[in-house]
Amino acid sequence: MIDYLKLGVYPLIRMYNFHPFLTAFPLVCFTLVVFAEAYLLKKDVQFLSKSSNIILILGCIFTVLAFLTGNMAAENASQSFIVPTDSIANHYSTGKLILFLLIPLLVFVFLKKENHFIKYLYYVNLLLVYVLVLYAGYLGSQLVFEHGAGVKVNNVIISQ
Repeated sequence: MIDYLKLGVYPLIRMYNFHPFLTAFPLVCFTLVVFAEAYLLKKDVQFLSKSSNIILILGCIFTVLAFLTGNMAAENASQSFIVPTDSIANHYSTGKLILFLLIPLLVFVFLKKENHFIKYLYYVNLLLVYVLVLYAGYLGSQLVFEHGAGVKVNNVIISQ
């Protein structure tokens, strides 16, 4: 993982607080793109095609931001509860795999008009990224709701 303290960035910008907020955008963007591309298989609507491409690029940007803030948030995962490092590593690995798959996805989105095989690769890659974004969201929810990752307990009241 990246050591933000050595970079001098971590104390200045506490972006890890934005991780829950930023994780919603890739899910929404890729969902919209999948539905738009499914509709475009039936009808060719130029406006929808351009909108889909713009939303895909926004989804890629938000995915990178979610990955970076998640990397920062991993350092603060065990604030009140001990979070298993293998669960964090699974979530991190899934995010890293998504990042690697975004590169060909962005290339395919600009080349899909030229070649049917590239268009097929684009659809396969888009679905794979979409499924992995859903899975990363599931893993993240497991970290929070089952292990208490990032949950800070100020005052614990024990009822008797």
